[in-house]
Amino acid sequence: MKLPNADKIKHIIRLVEGRAELIVRVRCPFCRTKNSLLLIGSTDKYECQVCCLHGKLDDLIVYFEDEFEHRHRKTVKLMSERSAVEWRG
Repeated sequence: MKLPNADKIKHIIRLVEGRAELIVRVRCPFCRTKNSLLLIGSTDKYECQVCCLHGKLDDLIVYFEDEFEHRHRKTVKLMSERSAVEWRG
């Protein structure tokens, strides 16, 4: 993942002597709104700015893992049925 304007952000954090909190915005899997779900590392919580759902990051990880597996179920099934790399001798 590339952080846009990382150099500027790092400079600002240095100027405030490292007193910063990183909050990441991602798509909310509940209301499907882009960049509305805040992931707050310092509190180990998430909070949607649109649908107002909130909870622990661990619970959200489980939800996103399930969603990822569902999205890629054909690939996962294929990889479990046969070797991902076939050797020809």
